[in-house]
Amino acid sequence: MAFVCDEEGYLLDATTWTSDFAVQVALGDLDKILSEFDWAMIAFVRDFYQLHHMMPLTRRIVSYARMSIDGFDSLQLQANYTRRPLWVLAKLSGLPKPAQCI
Repeated sequence: MAFVCDEEGYLLDATTWTSDFAVQVALGDLDKILSEFDWAMIAFVRDFYQLHHMMPLTRRIVSYARMSIDGFDSLQLQANYTRRPLWVLAKLSGLPKPAQCI
């Protein structure tokens, strides 16, 4: 399936997001297969966005992960998403590029 993205690869319409999109982005941009950790982060970010109409700040993502994932260390976020975690999570989740990252 072809997805319509902006010039940076962010999905233009978040409602067209599918798990296949996340897999394509992960393989293309990150050269990795998504793990349970990645899927948990994607689900949290998408749920937060639906409730608040904005990306959660990194601090909120770390707090969620500490409560939800046994043995989570905040360095794990940086290790999994070597570029800016908010950018990567937004792209994987089919959401707009976060304003706080511009």
